[in-house]
Amino acid sequence: MSSSNSMIFKSFMNNFWDIVVLDQEYKPVLVVEVKRRFNVSPLSAAQFRHNLFANQMMTKASFFLLAFPDKFYLWTQGEAQLENYQPDFIIDARPILKPYFEKAGVSPEQITPVSLELLIGVWLESIIESQKPCEEIEINQQWVIESGLYDAIAKGHLVYEAAA
Repeated sequence: MSSSNSMIFKSFMNNFWDIVVLDQEYKPVLVVEVKRRFNVSPLSAAQFRHNLFANQMMTKASFFLLAFPDKFYLWTQGEAQLENYQPDFIIDARPILKPYFEKAGVSPEQITPVSLELLIGVWLESIIESQKPCEEIEINQQWVIESGLYDAIAKGHLVYEAAA
């Protein structure tokens, strides 16, 4: 990693997002906030996103994912916006995360917040490192293709929030 890329990498560690995915040029394409809550409505997710952006430094990224054990809310955006608008994609996360919960030997209700972040990170890494052509992606993950997220994070770099 060049020194300029190292500086970019370190700057994301200070933004306090749970996960940031950088593209091949170390530019942010996805910021992820992971929460261990259930049955969060799209309106509540939009309000939560609004509050996050109002109270934290903005990271310019094309995608924002609010990840819960049972739902993913994805916003596609050119610029992070404060408006309280609905997510572009609402995804049932249960079938996507089920194999990861099973492999970890824990249920969604029992997982700790830190473990959930790691689990979401492992799932994202599977997309980042995927060699599958788009037409071979599982049906429950077609939204990753439709949103443009698949191409945006392919061969990228995943960064977790720095431990306090």
